[in-house]
Amino acid sequence: MKVEKVSVGLVGLGMVCESHLKAYSANPDAEVMAVCDLDAARLKEIANKYGIPKTYTSYEQMLQDPEINTVDITTRFCILQWHWRRPWQEKIFSVKSHFV
Repeated sequence: MKVEKVSVGLVGLGMVCESHLKAYSANPDAEVMAVCDLDAARLKEIANKYGIPKTYTSYEQMLQDPEINTVDITTRFCILQWHWRRPWQEKIFSVKSHFV
């Protein structure tokens, strides 16, 4: 069975994001297509460092990208407090099929 390539859009570029980006980089069946954060300088820094082609300051805009089939949320609020994560999950699942 062939595994579909994972095309990731990663939301939140805090201290957790780089461990996720390194893991995706090590997997030949995964590619980070976009990163999303409110901090434009951090977006540029991470995109350049990891060769990520697209950047967004709105996760709603990123969800409309047809090349992304998986969304990975690494914001600290969503990691530490599950009640923050629920509305994001619902919106993501209404548009995309995979969520991390």
